[in-house]
Parts: sequence; C-alpha cells; structure tokens
Amino acid sequence: MKDELPQGWASSTVGECFLELRNGTTTSQNTAGKGLPVSRIETIQNSRFDLERVRYADGLPAAVIESFRYRPGDIAFSHINSYEHVGKTAIYEGTPETFIHGMNLLRLRLGHNHIEPHFAHLFMQTSFFREEVRRRVGHAVNQVSINQKNLVEVPLVVAPLDEQKRIVAKLEMLLVKVDQCQKRLVKIPVFLKRFRQSVLAAACSGRLTVDWRHSNWSIIEPLGDDSDALPSSWRSVCVGDVIENLKYGTSQKCSYTKRGVPVLRIPNVLNGAIDQTDLKYAQLPPKELEQLRLEVGDILLIRSNGSVSLVGRSALVGKHERGLAYAGYLIRLRPIRDQVESEFLNLALVSFDVRLQIELEARSTSGVNNI
Repeated sequence: MKDELPQGWASSTVGECFLELRNGTTTSQNTAGKGLPVSRIETIQNSRFDLERVRYADGLPAAVIESFRYRPGDIAFSHINSYEHVGKTAIYEGTPETFIHGMNLLRLRLGHNHIEPHFAHLFMQTSFFREEVRRRVGHAVNQVSINQKNLVEVPLVVAPLDEQKRIVAKLEMLLVKVDQCQKRLVKIPVFLKRFRQSVLAAACSGRLTVDWRHSNWSIIEPLGDDSDALPSSWRSVCVGDVIENLKYGTSQKCSYTKRGVPVLRIPNVLNGAIDQTDLKYAQLPPKELEQLRLEVGDILLIRSNGSVSLVGRSALVGKHERGLAYAGYLIRLRPIRDQVESEFLNLALVSFDVRLQIELEARSTSGVNNI
C-alpha cells in the first residue's frame, strides 16, 4: 500500500500513532443501572457505542474512574471476538459524560494532535485494516484474539492533518446518506412481499385476468355485486378437493453419507421450488421408498416448524427431483391433473388468504407450529 499513497501521506503503524493501548477494568458490573456505564464487547454496534448494551459499576474509587474513563477521541477496539467481528471499533464522542472502559476491549488513545481521531477511526473500518488485524490473530475455541504486541504492528496510513479533516468532513456527510439509504433498503423486502402477495391474491381470485376474459370470451358471466367475489365460471374448493394423495415423509434418520436415496428436507423447500444444494440421504425399506417417491408436479409443503411463517411454505417438484424421497416434517400433495394445474396450486398456497388460514391453524404456544 505504501507505493500507492498520495504525496504527503505516510505509512505508519498502530503502535507509532497511538501512545496508549490499554485493557479495561475488571470491576464487577450490574445490569440494574446502578453506578457508571461501562463498555463491553456487545456495546460496539455498527462502529458506534450502543448505550442500550452497557453495564454499570457502582462505588468505583475516584482513582479508578479517572484511570479508566474514556476521553473524547478515544477508540474502543474489540481484540477478543469471533473471526468476523474481531477489530470492531467505536469512537467516544463525549456522551455519556462519564463512561468507563470495560474488560475485553482495548482503549486506544492518541495523546497528541497530529492525527484526527475520527480519521484514524474511519481508517480502522476499512477492509484493508480489518484484514491486517485478522492476519495477526491467535485462535481459540469459538473466538480469536489479537494481543497488543501484534496489534501495534498493524499498518495505519496517515494523511496530512488538514487533509485528514477534509476527508472526515466529506465522509461523515456521505455516511449520513448511506445510513439513510440503508434504512430505506431494509423496508424493500417488506414492500416486495406485500406486492407479491397482492399479485398472487389477484391472480388466484380471477381479478388479474378479467381483461383477458373480456377479450377472449364471447359471453362473459359477471363478477357479481361484490368486487372480491369469484368470476361465476370459477369455483371455490378446499385443497382436498383437488389432490388425489396427501402423505407425510419418512421418519428415518438422514445423513450426509451418500447411501440410499436423497431425502428432501425443510432447507430444500425454497421460494416455490426445490433447492438441492444441501441434500441428505437415507436407506429406506423398499415399500416405504415406493410410497414416498416424488413425481413431477407433486408439491412439498412444510407442515411443522418453530417459525410459523415457515409452516405451509411449499415447493413444486420438477424433473430433477423425480424419484427422490422427503422427510417427515414435509407433506406431499399430489394434484388431480384434470382438476388443477400443479403450478397454479403452488401459487395459490402462498397467496395471502391461504397463508393466513395456514398460520392461524398452525400457530402454537408450545414452540412448534403444525398444520
């Protein structure tokens, strides 16, 4: 990275830039809100201090408070964490007025005015810096850590002070817009889900194709007085009226060992179709295997799950799933082909009205929802 730096910039290290790297206090803490707020690993969220995730220390001596309190511009560094989250940082902006540096975090203090603290903090959020930290971690069970000896060697690039300030000002303005965009993007899946349900509801009630019927039928039977009523050439039925067979899957234990027949499970039922990226196998008795073999046009439906929103999720069986078996948390629906198109039934099962019926029927207070 040194050869790519603009003129006037310098390649340095954490140890050269920060005059103090210090562990936090190990004093006992409480969750009752008594005393002074204390930072901990969970306090660092999205490069900021989340004051809803602090704990508190009561009765601290004045010398301890003075020794471990954050000063504006101090940076908290997560040096013990999962591999993904090690190196997370947050900068102290002065709120709350007295904020204590807690254990399992390092407090990085510049102690001079040659580097703008916000510039250093922004640099620490780059993928370059985080990867340099990860290269130096030690591994333990379920977590990694970087000691101070290795942390001081992590590269840190320094711009001229005036340029640091300009970069910070520009980035902070841009990051506000990024945050605003992110908040809007979070809402998009909800809007798309509602839109999809609306389209399905219109399609499965005849409203979506009313113009087509007027263009292609010489005699049109009216919808009736109620705009939500079905076209008179349609009829309302139960699922049982249009399927010839409904059967639970196998209760045999499955494994990743490729012995026997592939068995489709809940993770394989995705977005209306079968996903075979995570298959397990089971050796089934011939009679059970014959009963459970899938045919093109079958529909698999999740019948039991801890999440009620997953109960009733369905997928259409295609040619690549012909002959496979399926597990006990799934139900196979085999449509009567001269009564209903399999694709249409699969779409109807995820329409709003049907989903509502399934969720109301399946919802349970025991932790497992069943239909």
